[in-house]
Amino acid sequence: MRTTLVTQTAQSYATMPRDVRVAALAKALEQTPRCPVTRYLAGCEAIDANRPALAVQHMMVAHHSAQELQSAALLVFAGLSWVEQTERPLLNTLLDTWEEFRRPAFDQTPGERALLDCFAEPEPAWDGVTSLARRLWRLPIMILRQQIRDVAADPQHAPAVLWSVPV
Repeated sequence: MRTTLVTQTAQSYATMPRDVRVAALAKALEQTPRCPVTRYLAGCEAIDANRPALAVQHMMVAHHSAQELQSAALLVFAGLSWVEQTERPLLNTLLDTWEEFRRPAFDQTPGERALLDCFAEPEPAWDGVTSLARRLWRLPIMILRQQIRDVAADPQHAPAVLWSVPV
């Protein structure tokens, strides 16, 4: 996966309003069904739409098409668990999956970083946060970011793996 192409593709989607982006992703999937960037972003949108089974399908194709998208693999397995328990916060399911699969690295390869950079949001003001929390924040999934915000607002009840110092 060429980083320049990833950046150009992701940036074109990042500049669109969300409703326009969802329609553009659907249209692009008809034309280039194996594009890893389009599949990855369609998977993120499916998660935000509470459609975990569809998200899993998109993330599977994204990872299969570009294995450097390690967060796609993590989201596949988290999504498979979340399909059965959508009432549970995605963040908790994702953290359990991350532990279960021996803490896989993600947000490490140039292509994946380029994709996530296009959808970066400023981090909330938080103290003592771990690198895992920062990497999870970079995933372009709005419900995940909201759940991280909620946990940051009440760090006493936050999963310990997200904070490195007691608050």
